[in-house]
Amino acid sequence: MLKSTSASPSPKIFKNALAKLGVDASKAIFVGDTTDLDVADQHSVGMKTVLIKRKPSGEDSVARPDIVIRSLTELLMILEDW
Repeated sequence: MLKSTSASPSPKIFKNALAKLGVDASKAIFVGDTTDLDVADQHSVGMKTVLIKRKPSGEDSVARPDIVIRSLTELLMILEDW
């Protein structure tokens, strides 16, 4: 299990996890359900991002995911294309 001492999402958490796993950031995909928490920091380290938007949220964030999906079922089709 990977642990981080940071309390909030930050690029350091993702860099640390990727390094421990031996995965290049450009080969990693982060799936989240909040644009502010699940997109900006991951993009800053070079990860691709997928936002799962199950219902309208009213969020207006500067951060933009690479792809928006409505269910995890859609993720399988996306992974085949990436």
